[in-house]
Amino acid sequence: MNKRWLVGLVSSLLAMPFVHASLNGRIRGVFNSVVEIGSLNFLGVPNGSMLLMFTRFLVGILVFTIMFALSTFLGGNGKQLQFLKRNHAIVISACIALITMIFLPVQVLLAAGGSLGVAVGMALVAGPIVGIILVILAIPGKGKEEERGDIFIKLILCMILFWMLTAMNYHVGVIG
Repeated sequence: MNKRWLVGLVSSLLAMPFVHASLNGRIRGVFNSVVEIGSLNFLGVPNGSMLLMFTRFLVGILVFTIMFALSTFLGGNGKQLQFLKRNHAIVISACIALITMIFLPVQVLLAAGGSLGVAVGMALVAGPIVGIILVILAIPGKGKEEERGDIFIKLILCMILFWMLTAMNYHVGVIG
């Protein structure tokens, strides 16, 4: 009984935006704000040089994190790098990260970004295809005979996955 009023309060607060008359415009506004965050317009990025500096900063954080994790994992009592204490690991990892940030060429950053973009695109396109193959092969289960319900489930799931694939094909065609 005590939680019932809390559930009612939270559900009424979550339902308030749907009372607005122009729900489609509000959803479009949410989509536009997500796209704006993804394009880094809120940072005031006028050209690619600012984006490359931001990428350098992110690469530095990544290198520091990986180097610090490795040095703390391998350092300490009874491990390979016994002489490394935590403060030594921080200094060494920060130096390596700064060197990487400063001396990493722009071409390497652009090539890494391009290759990661291609890898994510391939994963997005290959996901529904692998899903269709798994649905076709795995639905009846091992040792079970295929029935009409299994075939219907396969059909519906394959149609949903094929719809996702055609939607991605359309949007990739519009962008590229």
